[in-house]
Amino acid sequence: MTATARALAILIGLVACAAAGLLVYSALGKQPLLGRFSQVGLDGPVGGSSEPQIFTIEPGQSASSIGEELQRRGLIRSSLAFRWQVESRGIGSKLGAGDYQLSPSMSTDEIVSVLAKGASRHGIILTIPEGWRAEQLAMHVEELHLGKAQDVVQLVRAPREYGLSPPDP
Repeated sequence: MTATARALAILIGLVACAAAGLLVYSALGKQPLLGRFSQVGLDGPVGGSSEPQIFTIEPGQSASSIGEELQRRGLIRSSLAFRWQVESRGIGSKLGAGDYQLSPSMSTDEIVSVLAKGASRHGIILTIPEGWRAEQLAMHVEELHLGKAQDVVQLVRAPREYGLSPPDP
């Protein structure tokens, strides 16, 4: 092979590598010279529905399996784009177990941000100030429309009748 043919082969190889790099960069939703494959790219929202879904991350679950589950549930377009964002932020091993509220109208970047903040709590949190009597707690529960004061007092006074075991002193 002549030196000219070898140089031409190397040049064609370099151009092919550069084109492949731009193609991957475009697929991940960036805005290089070639533009995006679609208007929203692979990291854009899946749909317009803002209805929240509860997404649960199990203890020890990897970023890769989280991305696959997000894609399977229709919350992201690409598990690869998800993994790319997680790894580029350095939070791959820091995604905490728990429940998260996500929706298809969120971009991959927004979903990664929510997951990075930590799990959200659902339901009602009731704090009982130290020293409150059962009657005070019962009235507070009724004021919050969580139950009847009479039922709370009965539960506190006879927990075993309701299938509860009182804590050890």
